Amino acid sequence: MHRHGKTSSGNQRWKCGSCKSTAVRKRRDVHIRHLHDRFLQWITGTRSLTEIAREIKLSRKQLSKLFEAFWAELPSAPVKAEPTEVLVLDGVYLSGRTNAVLIARTLSNVHSWHFADRECFAAWDDFLSEISNPDVVVIDGQKGLQQAILQRFPLAHIQRCLVHIERLVRACVSRNPKTEAGIQLWRLVRSLWDVNTPKDAKSWYHQFASWEAVYAGFLAERSRSLETESWWYTHRKLRSARSHIQKALPYIFTFIEVPGVPRTSNHVEGGVNARLKELIRRHRGLSPDRKRVVAAYFLASKLDHNPTKKVT
Repeated sequence: MHRHGKTSSGNQRWKCGSCKSTAVRKRRDVHIRHLHDRFLQWITGTRSLTEIAREIKLSRKQLSKLFEAFWAELPSAPVKAEPTEVLVLDGVYLSGRTNAVLIARTLSNVHSWHFADRECFAAWDDFLSEISNPDVVVIDGQKGLQQAILQRFPLAHIQRCLVHIERLVRACVSRNPKTEAGIQLWRLVRSLWDVNTPKDAKSWYHQFASWEAVYAGFLAERSRSLETESWWYTHRKLRSARSHIQKALPYIFTFIEVPGVPRTSNHVEGGVNARLKELIRRHRGLSPDRKRVVAAYFLASKLDHNPTKKVT
C-alpha cells in the first residue's frame, strides 16, 4: 500500500500496488475518541449541536444518534484519601427540588462530588464518609450539611458564608426595614464585611448583644386573634433574622482565627455552581439521568483547574 492522494474530506487515501484498489484506513478507537471529544464540546462547552454537526458534515439527527452511546457513561467522582486543608461544600439541584449534586471544592479545584435525590443530612453524611478530615469547611448553613459535618468532622473548623447570612437576613427584613429594630439589625449585618481583625470581631459580637438587649421587649410582643384565643409573635420575620444570626454566631469569624480561609462559598457558588446551572438551562429538556451526565462531565473537567481569583 502506498499513498494515493486524499479524499474530499481530507483523509489519506491508500492504493494497493498489486490489485490497484484504493482504500482509507479506519481506526475505530480514534473515531470514537474524536466523537467523544465533540460530545464533551457540546454538553460542557458553548458550541451548539448544529455547529458541531455542520463542522463534520452531518445532520443534527445523525450526530444526535452517534452521541446516544455516550449518555450511558457517568464519570465517577475521584476518591481522595489525602487530607485537605480547606473544603468548600455546597449543593445544586438539577431538576427543581430533586436530583441534587453535592460538591466539595478546594481553593483551587473541584475535589469530589456526589449525586443524591435531595440535599439532606443522610445525603451529606454519605458523601462526607468518602472524604478525609479537612481542617476547615466553608458552608452556606444548610441544616443537614452542618449536622453531617459536626458528626463526621468534629475537630474541623466551620466558616459560615457571610453572603448567605446577609441573604437570609435580607429575606426577613428587606433592604429597607420599616422598624427601627430592623434598620439597626440590617446595618449590623452589612457591617460584617468590615470585620477583619479579632478586635473588630469582638466589637461586632458586643454590638449584636446590645441590639438583642435593647429590642428584647419589642421582639417579645405578641398579637392575639379577636375571635379565638390563639396568638403569635408580632415581629416573626425579625425574630427569624435574629435566629439565623444566633445559630451562625460560633462560625461567623473563623476566617479571622484561621488565616487563609475564605469567608464566602464563592469558590463553589460562582466558580462551579453558576456555570453548572447555566449548562442545565442550555440543555433544558434532558431527563434527570442525562442531567447527571452533564454535571459529572463538567465537574470532571474542573478537577484540575486554576484557582478562582478575587474570592474572599
